[in-house]
Amino acid sequence: MTRKHKLDNQKPISDVSKEPSGAQKRKKQKEIEDKDKKLRKQAERFFKSPTQPHSDISVTDSPATTSTSLQISVDDVRSDGSRNQEAIVSAQIDLETSSLPVKIPNENIENKEFLATSEVEMDADDDAAISLFDPSSWPQILNEENRNRILQSVPNFESTFTFVPVNGHKFSGRYFTGSKKNGESYFRDWLRFSKISNSAFCLPCCFFSSKSGNKSPWSNWGVGNIAFQDFKHAKRGVEDHEDSLSHFDATRTWKCFLKNVKDPTSLTGTCVKTYDENINHWRLVLRGIVDAPRIIWWKSKNNRSKLWKFSEPHQAAFEVLCPLGRPRRSLTKKQPNTPDSSRQDQISQVIRTVECKEMGCRVVESFIDFITTTNKTGLGLSKVIQEKLEMDGLDLMDCRGQGYENGANMAGIYSGVQARILEINDKAKFLPCAAHSLNLVGVNAAEIVPPAKLILRDVQNIYLFFSGSTSRWDVLQSKVKLTLKYQSNTRWSSKTAAVSALYDQYPEIVDALTEISTSESFTSDVNANALSRLRDMLNYKFLLGITIWNHILFQINICNLNLQDKTIDVSIAKKKLNVLKTRLENFKETGFQSSEVLAQQIAENMGIEMSSGFENIRQGRGINPRYMDRSDALVAQKQTNYERFEADFFDKLMEKLISEISRRFDAFKKCTETFEFLWGHNLKEMEIQEKQKCMQDLCHEYPSDFSGPTFLNEVQSLETTISAFNETGRDLPQLGPMDVLNILYANGLASAYPNCETALRIFLTLPVSVASNERSFSKMKIVKNYLRSTMGQERLNALALISIGREVADDIDFDEVINDFASQKCRKIKIV
Repeated sequence: MTRKHKLDNQKPISDVSKEPSGAQKRKKQKEIEDKDKKLRKQAERFFKSPTQPHSDISVTDSPATTSTSLQISVDDVRSDGSRNQEAIVSAQIDLETSSLPVKIPNENIENKEFLATSEVEMDADDDAAISLFDPSSWPQILNEENRNRILQSVPNFESTFTFVPVNGHKFSGRYFTGSKKNGESYFRDWLRFSKISNSAFCLPCCFFSSKSGNKSPWSNWGVGNIAFQDFKHAKRGVEDHEDSLSHFDATRTWKCFLKNVKDPTSLTGTCVKTYDENINHWRLVLRGIVDAPRIIWWKSKNNRSKLWKFSEPHQAAFEVLCPLGRPRRSLTKKQPNTPDSSRQDQISQVIRTVECKEMGCRVVESFIDFITTTNKTGLGLSKVIQEKLEMDGLDLMDCRGQGYENGANMAGIYSGVQARILEINDKAKFLPCAAHSLNLVGVNAAEIVPPAKLILRDVQNIYLFFSGSTSRWDVLQSKVKLTLKYQSNTRWSSKTAAVSALYDQYPEIVDALTEISTSESFTSDVNANALSRLRDMLNYKFLLGITIWNHILFQINICNLNLQDKTIDVSIAKKKLNVLKTRLENFKETGFQSSEVLAQQIAENMGIEMSSGFENIRQGRGINPRYMDRSDALVAQKQTNYERFEADFFDKLMEKLISEISRRFDAFKKCTETFEFLWGHNLKEMEIQEKQKCMQDLCHEYPSDFSGPTFLNEVQSLETTISAFNETGRDLPQLGPMDVLNILYANGLASAYPNCETALRIFLTLPVSVASNERSFSKMKIVKNYLRSTMGQERLNALALISIGREVADDIDFDEVINDFASQKCRKIKIV
């Protein structure tokens, strides 16, 4: 072949990439449509009545329904326009459960058709409004899952339901049971009654009734539709419909449908099986998505002893964690602040409410979220809090209490946040945090009494010596069972742990210091430092000091832990503080002598002289008659160093502690006195005139919450009522506010005593401490650590909410949401 012929046989470059012509495209489209029609004809043989041959079945062929039923994803279409075999199989399966009206001829049915609408998009609101047993709530377009659930449901008739009359006659529950000629009874599983439209429906006729002729009122289902209401002839109407031919045909088709659903060999059963398999697949996918953040969070916790069960079953509902979905008039807000790892100030928002039920009432403290702010003034913080409450849909006027840490910008009586909130709502009473106040009691007492402060400093120096080196720490661990603890400046309970660890293991720590001071494996500086710490411990003054501190800190720590309980109320807090004050007063009288006995026992065992530690105090040092009474100065000059230590350390420390407790917790006392005429011994022993005065003061303080005349009548009869219904096993003087509130709700008396119930709820919502907020900050520092310092605020709040409310999050039932997602995903419905 010549070169010329070769050039003639080659196609132009432009012809290689030329687009198909319009005729070619139409021809290709026609081939695709022919294949679709052939596919539908092949699928027609599957749609048959159980009593009819294949040839009697037909499928409506409308363009609108065809494009919906044969839905094929983009991945199922090859580049040449043909479909692969997997697409054909999926199309065959989709036909029966698609939105094609399928006509099933029957010897007694002319045009029987039912509608399977799994391919129809539905809003979540419509889906949630569907009731399985109320046809007046069913939309005309149902998805596959809801349709199957309705058809397979059993009538849920409530025997206590009260039927509403129509034209003087009403339906009755006895019509759900029919009677045979021989006297036997049977249950009408086809009968449904709508509470919405107050009418009766026939379930099989709603879905499988004939479309020809007059439509029966029994099948008039739909949102807001009214069915059978001839209640004057209800019995005859039910029996006539039950005996009608159309009802027989619809019931037979319904039962055939139920049989096919359960039969795995039928087309319906195959479709249902495939449908369920797809649902299970997407259910597992979403379950993994839901469990992932919780598992990741749990693995990031310090305490890893608990094993998280992946995809464990959940039972309870998510109610406690966010109880703000409905308005509550009696609530308390608590909002301390602290910086996070990215140096941003975060405010923790916790709402305290009282959840009242017939089974029992309880105080609920709900963490809401963290609020970031750059303003630290009282005015700026108060505006941030107001804006956040408004954003959350909470009315500040419904607030009855507020609690903050005791900083000047938060608790200031003139320009603090609490003062500015009180200007807007004078009923939002402020109570200082009891835990912080008790911490300040110890801090101020130690700062004012130098000998007490020096002993705590020596305890801290001993800890710092051992913790400064791993080798020294190993020596300490070989001697003791409980290691020494660090003292925090802001957390007073840490001083309790530090002092008790040293006091309980005093001989062992002395042995560790002795070993280090004489060991050649340490440098001379370490030996000298250990010897210095050993001299601090081997003197009777230090031993007596930590003995006194150990008892005082132990009593304060017990009270502090009780005050941090989130369910505690102000009356219980007042009792705990009174007990602490009484114990300190008793210890002031006899505590020094009892501490001497304990210290002398340890000193004798350790060979410590009783006079050691006091010889370095010069007699007369610190005594200036110009600043003291002459008689006091003369007494001080005659005191020995040991007596001076008792006066300067023990007496001044105890006096300062007792006075600080009385001063700082006076607000708790006044608040309790305002409400305590409603419970305890005051409810039984207080005169009616005194109760009336307390009631009037309470009405004056909360004018919009109480009705004076009605409140007085309630107070007069409250004692008799509580005594009559008291089943707690305790006498009336021993009952607290929560006990009285439980009695009112357990016996249905809350509506009879509305003012007393409101007063008790207001009192129980008053905050005692901000311990819940402090715990949320601890979680925040774990979630947003230095490795996650760029974490956004929304993600921080979401993870903190899961972590703080983990008890509730563990019990969340995701099945309903997961099933909705899975059913929509497997049917290729767009999720809105």
